[in-house]
Amino acid sequence: MAMPKSIIKIKKNGVEYVSNVDRCAYTMRELTFAALYDVAKLLRAKLRVQAKSIGLKGRRVYSAWQYWVRKRDADLQIGTKAKTWYGADQEKGANKVKNVKSHIRKTKNGEVSVDAFSKRFAMKEYGILINTVEDNLDDVRKIMATYISALDNESKAQAMIGGTDNVADKQSEKDSSN
Repeated sequence: MAMPKSIIKIKKNGVEYVSNVDRCAYTMRELTFAALYDVAKLLRAKLRVQAKSIGLKGRRVYSAWQYWVRKRDADLQIGTKAKTWYGADQEKGANKVKNVKSHIRKTKNGEVSVDAFSKRFAMKEYGILINTVEDNLDDVRKIMATYISALDNESKAQAMIGGTDNVADKQSEKDSSN
């Protein structure tokens, strides 16, 4: 969607007033989405590093973290794919018992009721998502502040909305160089 033109013009006593409310609202909305997108990229990169530092390996761990920047709600969701071992169980830990039904076994001496053993599935609590977000709150605030402060300068705001100036990429490069 292109930036709306300022179309409301009011003339009073020879002075012309131009309303930029639509233009400003559009710029604020697009800056918010661009900031959320950069925050999501930064956190996803940090989540992958955190998962690898714990010792989780493999391609599935690398591609497990997803993010959604929702335009209608103007928010960001970060999480893991559903129904996987690295989902909610790794975040809070799990100690599940799988109940197995007892069964009747036929033997030479007749039928015998056999009690089945239950299987226990345990998952250690890693808290990768919670810990990563808490550790990087300052970076998130810096990214959001950078985008919101661009509202004063229209050309800077347009450059940031267009994606030519990604703060998260610069932050990741800065962290990797240290």
